[in-house]
Amino acid sequence: MDSYNQEQQDWVKAELAAHGYVECPALTTAAARRRCRGRCAVHRSDGSVCRLLSYLGDLHMSSASILSMSPSTPTAGLWVQCILPTLPATTGSTAAENLPIVVYFHGDGFVVFSVVPRSAAVVVSVNYRLAPEHKFLIAYVMSVSCISSNPVQHPPTRHMAGADVTRRRSPPSLPWKVRLQFAALSAAHRSDGSIRRLFCYLGDLHSAASPRPDAAGVRSVDVTIDSDRRLWARVFSPPAKTGSTAESKLPVVVYFHGGGFVLFSAASRPYDALCRRICREVNAVVVSVNYRLSPEHKFPAAYDDGEAVLRYLAVTGLPADVTADLTRVFLAGDSAGGNIAHHVATRWSSSSPSPSLRLAGVVLIQPFFGGEERTEEEIELDTASPSLTLARTDYYWREFLPDGATRDHEAARVVASDAGDVAAAEGFPPAMVVIGGFDLLKGWQARYAAALRREGKTVRVVEFSDAIHGFYALPELADSGKLMEEMKVFVQEHSSKLMG
Repeated sequence: MDSYNQEQQDWVKAELAAHGYVECPALTTAAARRRCRGRCAVHRSDGSVCRLLSYLGDLHMSSASILSMSPSTPTAGLWVQCILPTLPATTGSTAAENLPIVVYFHGDGFVVFSVVPRSAAVVVSVNYRLAPEHKFLIAYVMSVSCISSNPVQHPPTRHMAGADVTRRRSPPSLPWKVRLQFAALSAAHRSDGSIRRLFCYLGDLHSAASPRPDAAGVRSVDVTIDSDRRLWARVFSPPAKTGSTAESKLPVVVYFHGGGFVLFSAASRPYDALCRRICREVNAVVVSVNYRLSPEHKFPAAYDDGEAVLRYLAVTGLPADVTADLTRVFLAGDSAGGNIAHHVATRWSSSSPSPSLRLAGVVLIQPFFGGEERTEEEIELDTASPSLTLARTDYYWREFLPDGATRDHEAARVVASDAGDVAAAEGFPPAMVVIGGFDLLKGWQARYAAALRREGKTVRVVEFSDAIHGFYALPELADSGKLMEEMKVFVQEHSSKLMG
């Protein structure tokens, strides 16, 4: 209010006070300097924004009062946060319903309100889409459409003696180390979902195989499967036990890494660490497959490589110093690797597999399925987590599927509809399907599990309500440890059935 004369300032203050507002305390000089330094740090000298610093510094508050617009309306993907007042338990329902509603549009600063309401009100804070991905008019049109086509009604008010409002939950808060990793992943992708190849190449740090046991006693060795197509696998094994018998041999987990069919390898540090962890905590020999990547090797190259690994194991077996039982083999994979595990299991079960190798089960961790149809979950959760977006999934499918194919291709859309069938052979093994509550692919994953059940297959669905896509590779997240426990139970249960 510095541009007003004193008389005008007094009049404005009086009007605000009459309507239940008080003037915010002014920032101290030191506080103002700290805030300005924070703002300057995320901007370059030309005024552009450093996306990485902005992402790390934009701390979010969790809220149970999230309202998303219907996927069938023009406001699909738009959501608002309702900030509800806490009223005394004696407040009547009529008084609560007559509270004023403030529809708020945030700015680019760090202070949300310039005045503080004394009287109760419902604040609807609009999470409009941002530039440069969504330019001029988008924020205006979508916000107006939100209000006009979805008339604002009072949500139930939270009372001191009452129950909390039930709304779609906001994504979980992530540790700063996890946010940093996802920031790097985001930096490797353009806004259209495509990847920056040089950035990915430089950022994909590798771990070498080590025949020397690590702190947990896990050893690893690389095995060449087919030199002509540069197909190899990394074998992880716990310390060999003296006097091992057939009964004491360990089950085998053949693992396919994720990455949208275009990223990572069996040597990538996150997957080397994940497979070591599975080996240690599930107590199994892990064979991590380094299948060929797209776009250089499109469909069905990854499936061919997975099947080739099984045939190699059936004929050649594992290194002599690895104690394992190949009649208890589990296929496992995350994201695109989960997709590969499904298709390889289907191929192997429908062929005439060697009696020396038998599939005991398949573990699909947030498997990557899709279709031309947009599921409700894809629309609602498109921006729910930093690990995966619709733009990225569309790009991955374009890179992997045959030229001219749509996402309804059999590789992507394994279930035709909500009541459709899945192409699973009669001998398809028991399946464990892992679903994350904040994974935009969860609609497709739920359809897949339901379709397997309709065909009489054994299916165990494990859902982590707060999990984002990729949680399994992050030991900092509690659900990652819980997944290891669930995998161990599944492997032990179906190993014992075969041995019985």
